[in-house]
Amino acid sequence: MIFNHRREQLVHDRSRQYYHKTTCPVYIKLDAETPRAATRYTLFADGVEVASTEDCLTAVAMWVSTFYVFNMTYPQCATRSLEFVQRVILNITDEMPPSRAILRLTNQLNAFSS
Repeated sequence: MIFNHRREQLVHDRSRQYYHKTTCPVYIKLDAETPRAATRYTLFADGVEVASTEDCLTAVAMWVSTFYVFNMTYPQCATRSLEFVQRVILNITDEMPPSRAILRLTNQLNAFSS
């Protein structure tokens, strides 16, 4: 999940009652417990506040854009999600072939819409 991930910080997982380490360099901090309850979404990149918004969709768009604008490698925690947004939604391709998971999902979506 992209919300409230902090670089190299222990994060409490309430559903499992334990702490784990996250390593997403770009994350969205909420002013509430859940994205639905939040009224403010603040984007951080490498621990520095980059932008803030009151709209969840805008926050996600800023999150995706940050990786593209700053030419950052996608973090392992969100590689497939970001690749899907890049290749399928934004139609941005590069010299690397798409992953098998993205090809499979794209084929399933194309078959569904036919």
